[in-house]
This record gives sequence, C-alpha cells and structure tokens, in this order.
Amino acid sequence: MDLARPIGNTSMRYWSIYLNDNLALMVGAQTLARRAARSNKRSELGVYLGALASELETDIADVRNVMEQLSVPVSRVKVPAVRIGAFFGRLKLNGRILKYSGLSKVVELEALCLLAASKQRFWESIADVDVENLAELNPSALAARSGRQLKRLSELRRDAARRALADP
Repeated sequence: MDLARPIGNTSMRYWSIYLNDNLALMVGAQTLARRAARSNKRSELGVYLGALASELETDIADVRNVMEQLSVPVSRVKVPAVRIGAFFGRLKLNGRILKYSGLSKVVELEALCLLAASKQRFWESIADVDVENLAELNPSALAARSGRQLKRLSELRRDAARRALADP
C-alpha cells in the first residue's frame, strides 16, 4: 500500500455518510443483541448475546473514535431512527402475542447474522483504505472479530431454526 494520505473534501462527504450509516447499524445490532440476551437469560444463547452486546459497544466506540479523528459529526437522525425501528421491530408477531417464541429467536439471530456480516465488510473496507488519521486502528483485527461473531451467530441460528421449525 502507498503511504497514508489525507482525505479530500469529496471523499469526506462519503466518509460521513458511510461512518454514520455503519454506526447506526452497530447501535441497532447492539440493541437487538441486548434484547435477545434478556429474552434468553440463563441459557448459553443469552450468555453469548450478552457478551456480543459488549463487543458491539467496543465497535461503536471504535467507529466514534474514527469519526472524531476524521472530524465527522454523528448524525442526529440516523442513530435515533434505528433505535425507533428496533423498538417497533419488537411488535412483530412470531406466532405468539405475549410470549417470546422459538421463531422470534430465529428471526433475531438471522438479523444479527446480517448485521455481523455487514460489520465485517465495513471493517474490511476501512482496512482497504490507507488514511493517515487512522494509523492506530487495526481494522483487519476488527473484521476478523466480526467474522468470528458471524460464525458463532450462524451456528446458534441453525440450532434455533432446527428447534423452532422441526415437525412436532
């Protein structure tokens, strides 16, 4: 790779959009992981999702740090919109009106898989760009961690789907 270079004005606009979009997605993933952990407390899944929510907190802090280093302001619209969307997502019925269902678990894990894959691609894209302000960030390691999260979430999703969708 070439020596690190500063960001121009045109690409700064793209950085702002890209970072804010991914920050919002990570906040949404963390919100979902926390909610799913509460719904599955005292189980292996609940323990893992609680730990995942903590790792997502670290990712969120890393993105905010990148934004600060690049002087990108946090959108006043995107993160609150995702939080509102996450709230309304709880209203989706998955075969039961008042109780958590096995299908709820499957749908939540599928969403977390999508978000983990997106987060992995985000960190890979950051790794592919050589920017002087981001010298201390290790996006390749963050992408690898996201890959491990995706692998584990996929295993948990497959197990949940087998249980929820098996013939009675």
